[in-house]
Amino acid sequence: MSDQRTDTHGRIEESAAAVPVSPAARNAAFYLLDDLVAVALNHGVRLTDFDSVIDLPAACLKVASTLEHR
Repeated sequence: MSDQRTDTHGRIEESAAAVPVSPAARNAAFYLLDDLVAVALNHGVRLTDFDSVIDLPAACLKVASTLEHR
């Protein structure tokens, strides 16, 4: 696992500890965040570049959790 991926997964785990989410939503958030970060990197944007604007790992958890309850 790359350092970038390890960091994104660590950030998801930190966010998940603060809010109750199912294992399925956590897993979906991992994939969503990995995909978003991969696209952002193509534009020279790192995960940490989002930090002053949005907590992207927490947002991915919220989206994944919301989709699970549709």
